[in-house]
Amino acid sequence: MVDDNFVAMIFETIFSIASPWPLKIIIDNVIMEKALPSGLAWLDNFIPRENYMALAAASGIFLVMITAFGGFAGYINNYYSENVSQYIARDRRQRTYHHLQRLSLAYYDNHQVGKLVSTITTVLTQSRILFHPPC
Repeated sequence: MVDDNFVAMIFETIFSIASPWPLKIIIDNVIMEKALPSGLAWLDNFIPRENYMALAAASGIFLVMITAFGGFAGYINNYYSENVSQYIARDRRQRTYHHLQRLSLAYYDNHQVGKLVSTITTVLTQSRILFHPPC
C-alpha cells in the first residue's frame, strides 16, 4: 500500500512539473513562431513546421492528457494517504480503548471522565490530521 502511494506521489509530481510544458510549446512555437527545440525536432516528421494550428492542437491534447493522468495519480495518492491515516487512527483508538479498559474503577472515580474523553478525542483527531491533512 505504501509503495503504491509512493509511486502515485512520484507520478503526480512528474505530471505537475510537466503541465506547463505544452503551454511553452504553444507560446514559443505557435504564437512566437520560433523553431522547435532540438529535443523536439522529431515532431517535424509528424507535424509540418508550417502547420502551427496542428502543433497547437497537439500541444492542447497533450496538456489535457497530462492533466488527466496527473489528476488520476493525485486521486490514487489521496486515496492511499487517507487509507493509511485511517488505519493509524483505528490502531491508536484500539490501543487507547484497551488501555482504558485495563484501568481500575478507582481511576475513574478520581478523574473527570468528560475531560478524559475530550482529551482523547482531540489527540486522536489531531494525530489523524497529521498523517493526512484535510484538503
